[in-house]
Amino acid sequence: MPKTIYQTPKEEIKSELNAVLKIGEEKGYFIRDN
Repeated sequence: MPKTIYQTPKEEIKSELNAVLKIGEEKGYFIRDN
């Protein structure tokens, strides 16, 4: 499976962070305003 190539490292970090937060929300670990 090829790796997804992001335009910038910042975008890659943002994507990783969003994935972690999404998993956390599903498990009820995080409460976010937006």
